[in-house]
Amino acid sequence: MACYGDLLCDRVARPRRLRHADGVPEPEDPPAVEPEPADAENAATVWPGPAAGSAACTRAEANILSERKGDLRVAVCLPALNEAATIGGICEAVRENLMAPGAPPLVDELWVLHSSDDDTPAVAAAAGARVAAVSDLLPEAGRGRGKGDALWKSLSVTDADLIVWCDADLLSFSPAYVTSLLAPFLLNANAEGAGVVMVKAHYQRWLGDRPTGGGRTTELVAKPLISLFFPELSHISQPLSGEYAVRRGAAMQVPFVQGYGVEMGLLIDLSRRFGAESIVQADLGIRRHRNRPLAELAPQSLEIIQVVLERAGVEPPRGAWEAPPADKRRVQGAGAPLGEIPGLRERPPMRSFLRLSQTTPDVAKDQPPSLCQPQPLVAPQVAQA
Repeated sequence: MACYGDLLCDRVARPRRLRHADGVPEPEDPPAVEPEPADAENAATVWPGPAAGSAACTRAEANILSERKGDLRVAVCLPALNEAATIGGICEAVRENLMAPGAPPLVDELWVLHSSDDDTPAVAAAAGARVAAVSDLLPEAGRGRGKGDALWKSLSVTDADLIVWCDADLLSFSPAYVTSLLAPFLLNANAEGAGVVMVKAHYQRWLGDRPTGGGRTTELVAKPLISLFFPELSHISQPLSGEYAVRRGAAMQVPFVQGYGVEMGLLIDLSRRFGAESIVQADLGIRRHRNRPLAELAPQSLEIIQVVLERAGVEPPRGAWEAPPADKRRVQGAGAPLGEIPGLRERPPMRSFLRLSQTTPDVAKDQPPSLCQPQPLVAPQVAQA
């Protein structure tokens, strides 16, 4: 198999769906390379992935992308909730391979935004990440909840042009995840139009020790709903993937659903604003993470259903999404309560919020230095969130 770094040297965008990225200098058209796509159905929109297990290829592709990014800045942001077991390895891999001293870095900032009560912040700081408690950011916005709130607030801690979001519970993380997600922005040679605004991960999902069967909510809930209400996005193989890259300027213009529905909301809203062709995929190979028990997937599925129906203009029964606190309805399964039904809560577009609150989109100047500077590779004393 050819090294992915070699492919980066002469990669061209796949026809039609990959378009020139705004603000990225147009490279000369190189000879076409057609690596085998992950599957025939997604061949038109999936960028090829890295050679498995090749550290040399990762460094080579990072160097090539660093040269191509020019003045653009890149941030990797990891939302985390009690992920002390995995967060350190992910941060170390990014720092050592994509931010190493002595060469132009591909990644300029590494952030961990946490709502943890375990050692996640200390472990992340010891691995060289900038660490912020989600509850400490933008207090004027009021209290939020869930992953969507963390992703929304990540727009306030960095002014990087490109943001790569990755889940913090990954067991299969590789620096190649980051380079693969950035490649369509930095190597896109197709000048058809407005450009790529989002790159979603395409991968094979494991379930425990089995190489198939993962992504149960994706296969049973998200994909059928997309096919029914938003068929223009049916080519996206992993609509709920937690690994994706966005152009920050685009993400600033759309709302963020709080909780589990954030990925579905961003996919639909960015597609509506910039066109489905502005969202492409990168093959990351295999994804393994901490699989959740079935009981925890029911509330997650409900939030995703809520997002799709709301975006599609389907009116639920009166008051269905918002139950009064004294009457907490619950998701039922197997005769047992599985969790409270949440209301569909959203953060406004960050651009609108910052304009109204008259704050700056740059890193907050009033934040303590511990939030704005890389942490030493020694675990500091960190207050519980």
